[in-house]
Amino acid sequence: MSPSELLLIKLTVTPVMMLAVSLAAGRWGGFVGGIVSGLPLTSAPIMFFLAVEQGAPFAERAASSALSGLAAVLLTYLFYLLVTRKASVLVGCLSSLAFFAACSLLTFQAPFAGWAIPADLLLIGVLIHSTGATGGKPASSPRPPSWSIPLRMVASTALLLVVTALAHLIGPHWSGLLSPIPVVAWPLTIFLHKQNGRAEMVAAVRGNAISALGIILFYIVVSGFMVRLGVFTAFSLALLAAVAATLALIMALKAVRRRTSAQH
Repeated sequence: MSPSELLLIKLTVTPVMMLAVSLAAGRWGGFVGGIVSGLPLTSAPIMFFLAVEQGAPFAERAASSALSGLAAVLLTYLFYLLVTRKASVLVGCLSSLAFFAACSLLTFQAPFAGWAIPADLLLIGVLIHSTGATGGKPASSPRPPSWSIPLRMVASTALLLVVTALAHLIGPHWSGLLSPIPVVAWPLTIFLHKQNGRAEMVAAVRGNAISALGIILFYIVVSGFMVRLGVFTAFSLALLAAVAATLALIMALKAVRRRTSAQH
């Protein structure tokens, strides 16, 4: 692909996905919006373009680092849940951004990356437990401002462009750490909190935590098979693994909830 073709794809794919997620959240509520936005909608295109532009070995190393970056993302969700019990949405948003920056810097300094997957799994469990069996569309959903969806589309596309443009300067480690930043999911979560209330925000966080299991598998497949299988094959398998893992966890949680309800 030529540079102009790659740029055209970058300017098209991510904003379209952001639009789809926003419409899904508006139609089916925060939980479904959280599930969809929690999938690797931003990190997957970033990994794909890193592989195409910088080579498969670069993308493999970046995907390995992304597992550490995901821990910072999940910790920030937990921080936001806790701080907004008493603080406003604005204070929660700004303090969470600062918390995420601090977590990312600490993650960058970590000499051993083997902690990432166990930490990610633990945080997923904590978030799912903390958010409970919530979800669904509220009885009355205020109409979001007309600028909210375009703003989300611009933010998600900007991250893709920045990371892929600077990849050769910042290297695979920082490229990987930055790729899980949920520029699709975080704005959606904040807007739901502000417009629809805490219950919808909590539902969106729960959905994102469930989808994070799929993101872990996505990065594992990319980091382990990109060079051996080739970009398109490994990328396709990674996406399939992400979707399958997310659906499996959703069904498992539903089964647990049904058994719990039957016992009561």
